[in-house]
Parts: sequence; C-alpha cells; structure tokens
Amino acid sequence: MHILFLSSRDYFGDLAYQAISKLTHHSITSHFWNRNDTLRPKLSEWNGDWIISYRSDLILTPVELNRATKGAINIHPAPPKYRGVGGYFWAIYNQDTIYGATAHVMKPKLDSGNIIDYIEFPLHPNESVKGLAIQTGHTTLKLLVQILSFIQVYNHVSDIPTRPELFWGKRLYTYQDLEELMKMERFSELHPPSS
Repeated sequence: MHILFLSSRDYFGDLAYQAISKLTHHSITSHFWNRNDTLRPKLSEWNGDWIISYRSDLILTPVELNRATKGAINIHPAPPKYRGVGGYFWAIYNQDTIYGATAHVMKPKLDSGNIIDYIEFPLHPNESVKGLAIQTGHTTLKLLVQILSFIQVYNHVSDIPTRPELFWGKRLYTYQDLEELMKMERFSELHPPSS
C-alpha cells in the first residue's frame, strides 16, 4: 500500500508524520506545505492507494484526488460548521462553547465530503487562538490514529463508516473572510496583539 501524506509544516505536522511512520508499515510519500510557500508540491507523478491530508491548506485538483485508488481523507482542524479556513478565529469571535476536529472524505468541492468522524471538546470563554490551536492539534492526532486503523481494515474510502447525522455548514470561510475578521474592532478587543 502507498500513502500520500500532506500536512502543514509545523509541530503537529511533524508529530503526525512520526505517528503515521510508526503506525503503518506501508510506503509513504510526504509533502509539507504552508500557504506562504512559493512552490506547490508536484503531485502529478504520484500514484498510490490513499491520500491523507492532515491540517493542510493544499487544495487538490480532481485529477490529483483520483490518483488515490482507494480514496482521499482530510483531517480538518475545525467543526463541520466551519468549512474552509480560520475555524479557531471564527469560533472565538462567535463565542462558541464547543469546538472540535473533523475527518472526512475529500471531494473536489472543498470540505464537502461525507464526515467520517468528529471529535468535540469544550471551548472555554477566555480561550486564546493559540490555546485552541494546540488543543485542536491533539484532537486531530486522535483522528489520524483512527483513520490509520480504518485504512488497514477497509478496502476503499466508500467502505468506511460515516456519520450521516453530521452536516457541513453552508458557508465556506476564505482567507479574505479571515483578513476582514482581523480588522473588526470586536475581534481585536477580544484578542489584542501580543506585545
């Protein structure tokens, strides 16, 4: 079995790569990519069984998704209500009391595939974006371990049990939305820049 592992280049991305390397004996191709990187990973020559996108902002084309013969799964560091980017910020701005992370089947339309699982936890009223990101990082690692166990057992992503009672939010949050949020007075009052 051959796995393409995609992740952001950060602490949790490194931990996730270590976990996937230790928990599976399959061949792994990895790409670490952040939005500010100038070069996008070249995936045009990769062919394999599974794609696992772990907290990655890399948007795959339909052709790239189809290169995985068994399927593609994304581990999204936000609840289903926050499709796209900036979930930590939106949850704090909206004064949510619950947050979490979502594992789902990847489709060409961003954050729209069937939800495999969602793990939630309480969001404390005075939580910072950094603290929420750390707590979510731990939750996404739990989801990764679960997904790795699924791909050992199931032959195709369509065989993996999903949670049909969970639905994606209608809105797709973009980087432009996030930039607008950062300019809003209420958000800057809640989370002033650190000195």
